[in-house]
Amino acid sequence: MNIKLDAIKIVNVLELTGEEWLQYRQTGIGGSDASGIAGVNKYKSKLGVFLDKKNPIVSNESPSEAAEMGHIMEPVIREVFKKRNPHLKVYQSNFMWRSIKYPFMIANVDGLIKDPQRGWGILEIKNMSEYRLKEFGEEEIPIEFIIQGSHYMETLNLDFCIFAVFIGGNKYREFHLERDDAVIDALVEIEEDFWQNHILSDVAPDPDGSESSGQALATMYKAEDKKPKDEILELPSTAKELTQAYEYYNEQEAEMKKKKDEAKQQLQKMLGVHQTAQIEGDEKKIRWTFSQSFKGDLLKEKEPELYAQFLKPTLDANAFKKAYPSKYKEFMVDSGKRTFNYK
Repeated sequence: MNIKLDAIKIVNVLELTGEEWLQYRQTGIGGSDASGIAGVNKYKSKLGVFLDKKNPIVSNESPSEAAEMGHIMEPVIREVFKKRNPHLKVYQSNFMWRSIKYPFMIANVDGLIKDPQRGWGILEIKNMSEYRLKEFGEEEIPIEFIIQGSHYMETLNLDFCIFAVFIGGNKYREFHLERDDAVIDALVEIEEDFWQNHILSDVAPDPDGSESSGQALATMYKAEDKKPKDEILELPSTAKELTQAYEYYNEQEAEMKKKKDEAKQQLQKMLGVHQTAQIEGDEKKIRWTFSQSFKGDLLKEKEPELYAQFLKPTLDANAFKKAYPSKYKEFMVDSGKRTFNYK
């Protein structure tokens, strides 16, 4: 593919090891980072992006099933897109690109498109789970994809991005995103602030209450670095506002749970002995089902020989703790999890 874009080719990603690829990603903000920095990605927060840039983790674990299937499906989805758009030339992009105008912006796109009328554009391929179907309309796509496409368009200085999306393995959709300079200008401002005031300044952004932020905090402050429990840190008086907020929302959470449980119980009363109900005109079903549990004692009584095959004695930790409390403490190790309370 002989193509000249208003961007710099950094490296051919096919020639990189996993560790090298992470090192290159540290040199700028990528499309998958942009939505987290903008605060519209429920899976990645600003703090999570910061940690990825400052302390990327090379995992020796196998990729998740979703990631593996996404990798397998990418060429399939690309071929479907080609067949549905024979007037377009579609190329796989194996390069990581850097913006000339904003060097902190980088891009690793799934493909590049040559339209005989419009010139070059971007192809982004998505393999989505069925449960995300409701996030897509006839022409609407999730806001995180709009941010990602806008980031790519600015990085490569192009005017359109097409998303080819498989949903649930059997639904194919295409979404066309046009360049919106107002969105891009706002996004560039957010990204530049993040790069200058957090990455280059090495100042972690504030957590935002998301699961991603919680995971980032647990990674940043590890058990091996912990201080003794009796070493008390003195916080400034301004921290009182946070404890007050914590107590207030904790009370609100309890009140909301009570209201939620009340509504649930009212519905349970209406179902009575029925396990499933449906409100007229509502596609959703209300279920209050009877769960089942495995009865090992019944297996022992009815099939003793089969029971014996799967009998594996285990340590009764509670009994050991009760008999030897001091010895029990010797074998306590950090689980890697932390419990927070204020009381």
